[in-house]
Amino acid sequence: MKNQRITFHLPNPVPKVELSKAMAELLEQIIKRGSRGISSLELHSDGFCAVSSKVSILKAMGAEIDTYRETAIDLKGNAHKAVAHYVYRGWRLL
Repeated sequence: MKNQRITFHLPNPVPKVELSKAMAELLEQIIKRGSRGISSLELHSDGFCAVSSKVSILKAMGAEIDTYRETAIDLKGNAHKAVAHYVYRGWRLL
């Protein structure tokens, strides 16, 4: 089966982009978290795989996603240092 493409509507001046379903779902989760962002730990627990690679691809396509690192707590209460957090800032035209 060919990789399905969907139109993803963006909350900024670039109204929409064509993304794979998996990329659109990842971007949607990052956007939903707003200015506080979402950690790779949270995304992994939500079932997303290869988060950093996919974020890099989104950035190459035009997504403006800030990445910063800080300690995050997993579902078992364990602290993890330098976990990537992602914040959506917009989409630039290439």
